[in-house]
This record gives sequence, C-alpha cells and structure tokens, in this order.
Amino acid sequence: MPFVHYDTQIKSRHAEKKISGVSLADANRELMTNVCKRSTQRWQKILLETGSVIRDKATYLRTGPPYALNEHDLQLIFEILEEDSTLMLDEISDILEDLTEKKPCISTLQSTITKRLNYSLKKGQTVDPRQSEEQRAEYARRVANLPSQYLVFLDKVGVNERDVVRTHLRAPVGQRGHRLRRKREGEHWTLCGAICEQGFLAGAVVEVGFDREEQRPALQYTCESESVSSASIDRDRMARSNG
Repeated sequence: MPFVHYDTQIKSRHAEKKISGVSLADANRELMTNVCKRSTQRWQKILLETGSVIRDKATYLRTGPPYALNEHDLQLIFEILEEDSTLMLDEISDILEDLTEKKPCISTLQSTITKRLNYSLKKGQTVDPRQSEEQRAEYARRVANLPSQYLVFLDKVGVNERDVVRTHLRAPVGQRGHRLRRKREGEHWTLCGAICEQGFLAGAVVEVGFDREEQRPALQYTCESESVSSASIDRDRMARSNG
C-alpha cells in the first residue's frame, strides 16, 4: 500500500475510536477517510505508549555508518566557530588535532559543519576603521615615515585575498553572521609597486588598505633618500679608489 499522509487530528480520532471499541468501517464512514487496519493499530500502540500519535524523532534509531566525529568533537567545532568564524577548514582541523589528537579530512569537516551544525559559508559584513577620524589619524601617524629597509625590488607578486584579508565567515543557515572589523595591527602586508624620480623600480611593504595617494609622497621621499645615500656611497668609493 502506498504511503498516505494523514493529519494529526485524523490519527488521534482513529486511535481514540479504536480504543473505545468503534469498528474501523464506522470510523472511516464518520471521519470520511479510508484508513487501513494496520495504520489504526499502529496509531493506537503509539498513543498508549507515548500519549501521542506522532513519534519523537529523537527516539529514532540511527542507521548507516557511524559519524567520524562524535558529539564531543561536534561541540568543540561549535565552540571554535563561535570564537572565530573566519577560520579555514584546515585551520579548524589543526585545532581539533591539538585538542583531540584526531585530524579529520577536509571533506569530512565540511560535511560535519554543513549537515550536522547546519552552518554555511557566507560573505561577512565589514566595518572599515576609516569611518573613525581618530583611527584614520592614528593610522596616518604610524605609516607616515616608511623605513628604507622596507623597499624591495620586485618582479611578480601574487597574493591570495582570502589569506590576507578574511572576508568570509561561517554562520547558521538563515542567520546573518557577526560584523567583521578590519584590523590595522601590522599583521598583514601588501607589496605596492612604484617608480621614483631616479628611475629605480621599487616597492613598499605597507599594511592592507593603505591608500596609494597617501603612499606616494612617503614612497617618493624614501626612494629619493635611498638614491641620495647610494650616490654618496658611490662617490666615497670612487674617491678612495683614486687615491
């Protein structure tokens, strides 16, 4: 017999009538249904055992292979994501290995977070500290004078944005994650190319989000200072070699 969905009230009425001794034909005629005998017996049994004709899903016996991560591991993953929701899967795996000496593979960790915790990866809302005049002034003071040792010659530079700036986070499905605040603590750096007036190809290692318009005077001053000092050293060497 194919599966037929019955409303909860229909199930309760049929179970009560069967307990009261009403025949199945009379119950079907009164309720205008076509329920089989096996269904009414099952509803009666569930009603007498649990007081409800609907089974509790928490009491279902789980089938299939066991989970690779138990409930304790699941709680640890939840706490890790609550503390820092921008962590990559390999970073979460490394933390789990330190805590439980178990290192799950990336696919297992992704399936656990998605299906068991019901978390998804989404773009996080960001708060730019440049909205604060005090933070902008503090940042301009910190990067006003670029040391010459930060000037390097460059060929090709490739940077993964996800490694430099965390823009995504994990949050429960249907819920918006917390807002990400940009950090200006010198933890991440960007290599910006520039050409000074003397023609030297150089670059400056600056913090993420540094404006090129603000960088230009400081970089030009540093390049000029570096070229002048190099020229002085060359003149001194030539003078010593000549005599």
